[in-house]
Amino acid sequence: MAPNTRFSSYIKPGGLLSRLPTDLKREILETTAHLYPPFAPRLARVSRDIQPWAERIIYHDLYFNGQGQRHPHPHSHFNHASSSSSGADPQLPPFQKFITHTLPARPAAFFAEYVKRLHFDGTFSAAQILPVLRACTGVANLGVYAALDKGPGPGDGDGAQEAEEEQEVWRLVHALPLATLFISSENLTSLLATPPPQSSLQHLARLGLTDAWDVPLARFPAVTHLALVPDVEGQVLASVRAALSVPGERIQQVVVMLNHLYAPRQTRTRTLTALRDLAESEGEGKGAGAGRMVLFTLPVSPRRYVEDDLWDLAREFPDEEQPVVYLGDIPGPRILSFEEVVALGL
Repeated sequence: MAPNTRFSSYIKPGGLLSRLPTDLKREILETTAHLYPPFAPRLARVSRDIQPWAERIIYHDLYFNGQGQRHPHPHSHFNHASSSSSGADPQLPPFQKFITHTLPARPAAFFAEYVKRLHFDGTFSAAQILPVLRACTGVANLGVYAALDKGPGPGDGDGAQEAEEEQEVWRLVHALPLATLFISSENLTSLLATPPPQSSLQHLARLGLTDAWDVPLARFPAVTHLALVPDVEGQVLASVRAALSVPGERIQQVVVMLNHLYAPRQTRTRTLTALRDLAESEGEGKGAGAGRMVLFTLPVSPRRYVEDDLWDLAREFPDEEQPVVYLGDIPGPRILSFEEVVALGL
C-alpha cells in the first residue's frame, strides 16, 4: 500500500508535533524534507510559519534539463526535456513558467538568499539563462555543461545582442560566490576570455570539466579538487600528472569521471589502461600524489554533477570496486526538479 503523502494530515493543531519546541520541530521537518524531496513542497502548504523553512529546501537546488531541445530563437519558449509530467501546462513549459511566473512572484532577495546550486544541462541560450543568473546571485555550486546556443544562425537575428548577452552571462558567473563549478570546455574558454575587474574564480575550490582535459590550473589558484572526463587521445593523462605535481600538493583529489558505458574492468583502451596504471601507482604511494587520484564511474542519473560531494562519492565508490550493474544504487543527488514543484502547483 502506498504511503500517505498528505503530510498536512499528520500535523494537526494540538498534536505532539505542534507542541515541540520550534527549533526541534524545524529540524525534524527539514531533515525529513531533505531525505524525501517530495515532502518539501507539501510541507510548504501546511502553514505560513512552516512555508519559509520548506522554501529554503525547495529552492536550494535548481536543475534545468534542456538536453537535445533546440529552440528557434533565443527569446522563444524553452521546451523542458521532461515537460510532459502531470500538472505542467503544455502551452507553458516549466522553464518558461519559472521565468515568467516564479521569478516575478518573489522579491529580488528571495532567490539570492535561497538558491545555492544552479545547474543547466543541455541546450540553453544566454538570453534564457540571464534572468536566472541575475536573480540567483548567491549560487555557490554552478553547472553549465553544454556550449551556449547561438540562436537561429547568421543573418537571422541580432548577433551583436547575442554576443553582449553571452558576455553578461560570464560577467555574472565571475561575480558569483562559487565554491564548485562544473563547466564545458567551450564555456570555460569563453568565461576566462571575459575577465572582470574582480573574479570569484580566484577563490574557487572545486572544478569539474565535463568535456575537457586541458586544465588551466594557473587561472584557478585556490582549486583543491579537480574532476575530469578522459578523452580518447589520452591527453587527460598529462593534465592529471600536472595536477598531482602542483607544488605543495595543493590539489588534494583528482577524480577521472568515467562514462558508465566504458567503465567495466574488462574495457581495455589505451587511455583507460594508462589511467588505471597511474591510479594504482599513486594509490601504492609510488608517485608524488599518492592516494589522491580516483577513477569514478558517473552515476546514470542526469544530475550526475549536481552534488557538492561528488569527490566523496568517488572515494566511497571507486570505479574498480563498483560494477556498472549497481550504478543505479549509488546514492546520488537528492534533489527535487523544478518541474516536480510546478506539478505540485507551487
